[in-house]
Amino acid sequence: MANGTRKLFTFIGKNKYETTIYYWRDNTQEVECETSLFPIAAVEFFKPDKVIVLVTEEAEKSEDFTNLQEELGALLEKVSIPSGKSEKELWDIFDCLADRVQSSDEVILDVTHAFRSLPLFSFGVAVYLRRVYDDISVSRIVYGAYEARKENRSPVFDLTPLLDLMDWTSGCEFFLRRSDAEILAQRLRESQSRFWRKKNDVSAEAFPRRLNTVAQKLRILSGALHLGRLREVMGTAHDILPLLKEVAYEAEHYAKPFRRILDEIKREVEDLAYENPDVLDKKNLERQLKMIEYCYKKGLVVQAVTTAREWMVNWLLLKKGEMNWLNRDIREKVEEELNCEAKLFISNKTGPKYADIWDRLRVLRNDVAHCGMNENPSRIDRILMNAEEIIAELKELLKEIKN
Repeated sequence: MANGTRKLFTFIGKNKYETTIYYWRDNTQEVECETSLFPIAAVEFFKPDKVIVLVTEEAEKSEDFTNLQEELGALLEKVSIPSGKSEKELWDIFDCLADRVQSSDEVILDVTHAFRSLPLFSFGVAVYLRRVYDDISVSRIVYGAYEARKENRSPVFDLTPLLDLMDWTSGCEFFLRRSDAEILAQRLRESQSRFWRKKNDVSAEAFPRRLNTVAQKLRILSGALHLGRLREVMGTAHDILPLLKEVAYEAEHYAKPFRRILDEIKREVEDLAYENPDVLDKKNLERQLKMIEYCYKKGLVVQAVTTAREWMVNWLLLKKGEMNWLNRDIREKVEEELNCEAKLFISNKTGPKYADIWDRLRVLRNDVAHCGMNENPSRIDRILMNAEEIIAELKELLKEIKN
């Protein structure tokens, strides 16, 4: 990375390591290094600027560590760590790793000679660094597989896809829990571009072509949901449904974590999709209400409340048979009518049920939209309860609309 340092983090135990020829394949190139200490091979393969060796007090006394110091010289930085026999010692090791990574660094993690639970724990630290710091790159996690040797040639396994799986996990979780498609879309785009970068002379006929399109559509849907764009949500969801079917083959071969949640995404999107988002009819209102309920369940309460207010205006417009429902002047007249009905309901304690709903929704929406900037803002739990109650009442209002 620009202005950063490429750092190889590695371990040495107290075991006696046997000499082998480690080999590493990178695309079409293969390089090899004969050594008993994999950190030496890793230096040959990845050309780090610094090698940080994490070593226990016992391992520091070993002949292998002495040999490693002599071989790497000034390139090596020794970091003493505990054995990791308790939770406290594991967190101490966490600090030893994390404290030696600075802004813009590129990290390569070698777990070949790590012992006990350290390979798994150090992988967890790599996940943490990659997810929390945007300017730190964990470019490789590698393992020199001496036990997989043939004719004393030992392959180096690239474990970096496990990191990618964690990114997929975050992307899927963010989208399914909060309708935030940014990480998921990034993974889809990278999955497509990675295979195209590798194509070289190989036929590209079967390479992924639709993952990027789906990524873009999911980002638009996510943005529309977070901005409360009712019509754009319905239209984009309608566009996505056939794409999810078309992309299934590519997902199975090039983005397996995405393939696993395709059916769940399809179920969610189906409830939001409508082919005629600009035509006000009962099905349109149904889809709008689905979106309001969807936002509430995903924790997008502000979006749910603000769109619920617009839904009530649309509801009354449809009851009146007014098809020019997007005209600002017409909408303002209906809003004023609702306000008058609500005032009468408050004064007389009687009137149409929707007037009471509108009044409570108006108060809730103002409290939320104005960020509680008043002398008596509602408590958070009260806001959530009121929103849930009003959504249930809107479902009852929808039943009044004839097909």
